[in-house]
Amino acid sequence: AGVLELRRAVAAPDRAAGRPGTVAFEGGVGTSIAQTVVPAAVPLRVHVLAPSGAELRPRGFSAVSRTADGYETFDYQTLVPAAPWEQHRGFYTAFGDVNKLLDIADDRYVVLATGDEVAISFEASLPPLPEGWSRDFLIYLHGWLKDTDLNSAYGDRVGPLPFHGMSGYPYPAGESYPDDPEHQRFLERYLTRPARPINPPLMNGQRRD
Repeated sequence: AGVLELRRAVAAPDRAAGRPGTVAFEGGVGTSIAQTVVPAAVPLRVHVLAPSGAELRPRGFSAVSRTADGYETFDYQTLVPAAPWEQHRGFYTAFGDVNKLLDIADDRYVVLATGDEVAISFEASLPPLPEGWSRDFLIYLHGWLKDTDLNSAYGDRVGPLPFHGMSGYPYPAGESYPDDPEHQRFLERYLTRPARPINPPLMNGQRRD
């Protein structure tokens, strides 16, 4: 299960031609992220765009492979019929418009299941680039990820839902997801889609088609 909120929408840095340095760091589970560092001497402009629309929809499962150093990579252009993991039992965000859930990080978020995607659109309102400049697009996300590893706390279910005020996960007795009317309306309005089986059941240790 994944929890997604857009914290600051999209930033589009424009920069003059230069020789940016690159440093790699690891983030998430089994992922590698490359970060580009632009020297201070290179002029830089940042434009922040708010999403104009966001749709949660079923997509399928991207083909997975591993790099030589063991990191998983996903081929968005290639779909496979089944995922190497199941959905967590519980309830997910209903398919459809979820733009209101992506404006701020307020514990009202999109809960994604295996095979889901959020298609986010933006107005093409950026000014033209000066000669010799290039433009990169970055998206700022805020959320939590839970896998189905046997060592994960509550790795077989969606809940308990995370929230920003928790001291850790799983959170101790005395802490809970917000129970005020606003958050209860969010749960009743959006978290209405039950989990579904992804892969054929096992029979004698083998997948049954």
